[in-house]
Amino acid sequence: MSTNESFNRRKFLRGFGLVSGGTVGGFLLGRLPHGSFNRREKLDGSEIFKRCVDSVVIIHVHSTNSFGAGFCLDRIPFAGKDTSFLATADHVTGRQNLASYRLNTEAVTVTSHTAKTAPIGAAYSRDERVDMAAFSCDLDLKPLPIASEPPAIGENIFTLGHPLGDEFTLSSGIVSGYRYDDSPLMQITAPISPGSSGGPVLNQWGELVGLVSSYKPGAQNLNLVVPLSELLALRSRIHGLARTV
Repeated sequence: MSTNESFNRRKFLRGFGLVSGGTVGGFLLGRLPHGSFNRREKLDGSEIFKRCVDSVVIIHVHSTNSFGAGFCLDRIPFAGKDTSFLATADHVTGRQNLASYRLNTEAVTVTSHTAKTAPIGAAYSRDERVDMAAFSCDLDLKPLPIASEPPAIGENIFTLGHPLGDEFTLSSGIVSGYRYDDSPLMQITAPISPGSSGGPVLNQWGELVGLVSSYKPGAQNLNLVVPLSELLALRSRIHGLARTV
């Protein structure tokens, strides 16, 4: 392997947090995340659904009558109280429109599995490049446990979302590849449809490994996911945001 090939391979892996030096995602992947489940045995789909569904929400944008999924990425002190921060795909909240949706239930409502609703909160962070966003919310939600490493190609994964309005639907598939164009992406075969965007991708232990972003129209289960390293970077940013208030 030439020096340039070695460098390019290392750069590619670093984009996914698989090499620890030089990236926030890589640094955080080396740390034990909070709330991880006991990994002595893998969970079946019914147990993953039971453990994770109360961390997932419906995001309904009323002006366009569009909706997607989101999930509790963390709970951190913000503005004097312990606050849920939810992650979703940036396009679910209309990208730059997120700023105008804050604290306005006539614009957007966030609904939990227990049918409790709240508006998008005052604090938010966006990353249009990788199609992800996070915002504060007054819903009392438990963060999903975060995996300590990304899943391997061929490993089983699960998604939780609302495809075509079918709320809180669990789907399964495998990791079929990793891509790196303008941003790192994980490719999965679990079926997704409009309404799935922003939902969590979970490994065989019910741990967070990605966020549903998009699918390739006309293709068979070629679906793209924001990978773990980017979600860890987003989590780091919301911690920094909370410290400034």
